[in-house]
Amino acid sequence: SNDIRFNVRPPLRDERERMKLVRNLNAIDVIASDHAPHSEKEKENGANGFSGIETMLPLMLNLVSKGVLTLQQLIEKICINPAKIFGMNNEIEVSKLANLTIIDLKKEWKIKGDNFYSKSKWTPFEGWNVKGKVSHVVVNGRLVMEDEVLNL
Repeated sequence: SNDIRFNVRPPLRDERERMKLVRNLNAIDVIASDHAPHSEKEKENGANGFSGIETMLPLMLNLVSKGVLTLQQLIEKICINPAKIFGMNNEIEVSKLANLTIIDLKKEWKIKGDNFYSKSKWTPFEGWNVKGKVSHVVVNGRLVMEDEVLNL
């Protein structure tokens, strides 16, 4: 597409290349978002990237529902392995401050950029139907999202 909103690095690839990546997910240790939320003005000035933090998990859960990955594999790739790489303890322990995310795996919803919390209110995934949504987030023992409402 010549749409400047899709200006990202590395560039988006065609369906054939995307399917190669999907078929080889088992060879990948970490799945992460390059969350780069830019305003329309910033995109007009050549900024690369788009919002990823609010769409990565539901899009990956779609792959779980299609049997491409197991839920355990996804947890390893987005939580366990990154924590190991950065030397973080991701265990839930008595008297330790928790860092955790609670996901409603049955929640079906439509991706809509206008509902994003981040700076950018558009997404290339606008209108996609997904299943699985973050409902609660605890960071350093503090509840920062409850019932899908951010409490910063």
